[in-house]
Amino acid sequence: MPNATQGSAPWNGNLVTAAADAFTTAFAPNTHHAITLEKHLPIASGIGGGSADAAATLRALARLHGVPSTDPRLHDIAAKLGADVPACLANRTTLGTGKGDTLTEIEGLVGTPLLLVNPGVAVSTAAVFKTWDGKDRGPISKGDLLARALEGRNDLEPPALALAPEIAEVRTLLDAAHGVLLSRMSGSGATCFALFETLEARDDAATAAQACDWWTLATTLA
Repeated sequence: MPNATQGSAPWNGNLVTAAADAFTTAFAPNTHHAITLEKHLPIASGIGGGSADAAATLRALARLHGVPSTDPRLHDIAAKLGADVPACLANRTTLGTGKGDTLTEIEGLVGTPLLLVNPGVAVSTAAVFKTWDGKDRGPISKGDLLARALEGRNDLEPPALALAPEIAEVRTLLDAAHGVLLSRMSGSGATCFALFETLEARDDAATAAQACDWWTLATTLA
């Protein structure tokens, strides 16, 4: 899901600072925190890196100050930071409805090999939404997570492709990879992801993507 605050946040795009400031106001007035962020993900890549950083900041400060992770005020702060921050704060497999911050926990695919691939192109979330037709093409089907994903779609992919045609090359490689279970564009792009049957199949696809000089991250679902 795209970061809903991109391009419109009143914190100059620094969600870590925004999260820390909001937490301090709600839970620890007149307290200062020193935070160091190491960024290893591509910028403007559609994988919620900034949202995950904000959620990690909230979790860390909550632990530091003895605030229960279930405190509803944490969720309220997260929702104000961005539509996908609450899901990152929950840190488990959830189904997001509404604007994305109404969460229902569902059974995940723990341990499934996962590959992220980015062709080295930054895509503006605001630009993608500007060219999206805004049409709701129906609800997500019922069933297990993989079945839902296979029948689902990313409505932002067509406008993202218009801005970054390289996304199609990544999708073609992942769709054709041996042992792939599912591949999709992530969020507003340009990163794409794929789930695989085995670690070996995932690593073979990663090698092929790296040969194209694309950024990759091989991991598993948690």
